[in-house]
Amino acid sequence: MHGLHPVTSLNTSRYEKSCAVEQFHTVIPPGPTAARATPRQLSATWSDASQQWLSFTHPEGQLYHWCTRPGFSVVTEANLECPETNLQVSHWLKLVEDELEQRQIIPPQDLELFLELQEDSCNYYFVDHSSQSLFWLEHLSTEALDISPVASHAHLTHHITEWALERFYWVHVEFFPMHYDGRFTPKIIDDLFGVLSHGQADRHMDGYTLCYVARLSAAVANQRFMTFYGHENAQLDRLQEMLPNETPDHQWTFTIANGLLWGIPQGYCSQMEEVFLNEQVYVDHWTTFMSNCLREWTTSISWTFLVLIVSVLLSSGGSLITATPSILCCSAGIASASCLDLKLRPLKDASASSAARYLRTAKSPTLGFLPFAVVFSLPKASYMWGVAFLLAQIIHLTSQRLGKLSSLLAASSLALLVLFIFCVISTEELGDYEYVYIRSGDNRTFLPSACLGISVLAAAHSRIQLYGSLWGVPALGLPPPGEKTLHHSVAADESCSWRAPDLHVFNSGDICLHVEYITLTIH
Repeated sequence: MHGLHPVTSLNTSRYEKSCAVEQFHTVIPPGPTAARATPRQLSATWSDASQQWLSFTHPEGQLYHWCTRPGFSVVTEANLECPETNLQVSHWLKLVEDELEQRQIIPPQDLELFLELQEDSCNYYFVDHSSQSLFWLEHLSTEALDISPVASHAHLTHHITEWALERFYWVHVEFFPMHYDGRFTPKIIDDLFGVLSHGQADRHMDGYTLCYVARLSAAVANQRFMTFYGHENAQLDRLQEMLPNETPDHQWTFTIANGLLWGIPQGYCSQMEEVFLNEQVYVDHWTTFMSNCLREWTTSISWTFLVLIVSVLLSSGGSLITATPSILCCSAGIASASCLDLKLRPLKDASASSAARYLRTAKSPTLGFLPFAVVFSLPKASYMWGVAFLLAQIIHLTSQRLGKLSSLLAASSLALLVLFIFCVISTEELGDYEYVYIRSGDNRTFLPSACLGISVLAAAHSRIQLYGSLWGVPALGLPPPGEKTLHHSVAADESCSWRAPDLHVFNSGDICLHVEYITLTIH
């Protein structure tokens, strides 16, 4: 639109500007220094006298300029002390006024325009102080403004207008708080402390206080928007799943990946899904997740290097062929752990928005987080394979020196020990059940696990249908794999729950049916 680009208060280049500052010495005149007037009016040499530009300094130190025009005021961070910049701002102001007149937009009583000069264009947005929101001169999609998708039309009209745009409004006030003398009353401090429950505070409404209040108010408005505040299905807990569950395609890839990599990818997938639940990222949980990953990769390097040394030493007295698999696995583990640590260590201190962008890119529409989970699992899985091949190498060397019978006994004892450890670990992992909450009308497919349960609050006379791929394990004989559907009728608002043992095994006569996957439908 004639070089005018709509933006929000969050999409400006406020914190991205970079320029070279020329330093030089100056002379301090004798006598007391004259007090600096606040606000400072620009010299008429540089400023159009009809615009009456005033200069203010943000508490962070950023200089900005403000003036009043017929119908609205204007604020900009452009350096209006430069004649060329002043002329450019005047040009874009005239263009905005022409657009308002052409589109027959009647400015609200308390309107403010933000302008940000670009090389050949100008970013803008309007601020309506009466409604505490932003607006523009054209139709815009929420995607173009980088606003999260909405859940319903009610959410659009209520939450986008009231919370998302209010957040942008408070961000604008935070960035330009010094010229609102007397506009805001102490009531906004009372409202804010009512939300935060911080008690009493100084009610003096200067620019510094307003900047602080605006920053917190923007955070409150954003949180209300992200949690569907006021919606019939408001999010009341971080782990409450609000968005439709996307069942990844190609479930067989999960089985193969977990089988080859000792089940490690399943753990990483679960952690990533929890961190990115509802496409929201909380920075403390993200930092904890990345810290655990980095610690695990660093630890795996030490243990893998130890296995590599032992394997090389054992190969010095025998054939190198038996040591090759262990050496290759250990080398792959050290290399993958080093690359992951080098590449992803900066992400440990990333902001919530940066982490969300990373996870959004990492999540495949067909496989979910499986590809990244496989990569994250390589260091530990390579170490496990290195240990396995090292044990095979030891058994091979033992059989050559002590005989096959002794090596067979040693291998059997080792296998029993590994089986015992696996059973102990599996028992410890049962713990509390992680419940998946299903609403009426949902159709969910997922893999059952030891710590998974289903909890359903059904409507009156609903019919719950469990459907799964079942493998028969009878007491006598082994039938072929089959399909089985289980039905369960419930009364009004009855809560039905199935825990992991019930999900894994359904008894039917003498046949014990193990569930590979479950589809739950509520009619």
